[in-house]
Amino acid sequence: MTKSTEKSFYYKARRDIISTILWVIVLVVFFFIFKGMGNFAIRKELEAGHSVEVDRQLLSVVYKMYIGFILVCILSSAITIFVRTHSKLTINQNEIIYRTGWLTKRTTIIPANKIRTCAKSCGLLQMICETQTVSITTAGDQAEITFANIENGEEAFNFISKLSKANPVKM
Repeated sequence: MTKSTEKSFYYKARRDIISTILWVIVLVVFFFIFKGMGNFAIRKELEAGHSVEVDRQLLSVVYKMYIGFILVCILSSAITIFVRTHSKLTINQNEIIYRTGWLTKRTTIIPANKIRTCAKSCGLLQMICETQTVSITTAGDQAEITFANIENGEEAFNFISKLSKANPVKM
């Protein structure tokens, strides 16, 4: 691989956006189920002649807390997606450079002759969104770099595999 074949790969947010939307739908469905159950219980209490004002107030607080939880989940996902959009994997003839971060930037450089293995994985939602997870392991057993939801993951995997074969690990 020559310098002219240096290639960069980036995070693709589509899978995380779809995943967040699916989770929000599930949470909203559960909200309406809980709300229906609460209204049913209050109606039964009213039919039995019991006072339900405290129950209504308690349910109102629980509903508001649940809605707050949904909003926190959405905000957390949005922040995660935003931060991940600042991730970049660059492969050249000598090394792999992984840069990530927005406020706090982190750079990991793996020399080509230190690459032990390269692995890829792709779940159902990743297949739909045309992304993959690529992991690179060095002399240790722990993955040094794991880049989730990378666009053109197959191409990245092939570049890293070729680089690894051209520069075998020296022990």
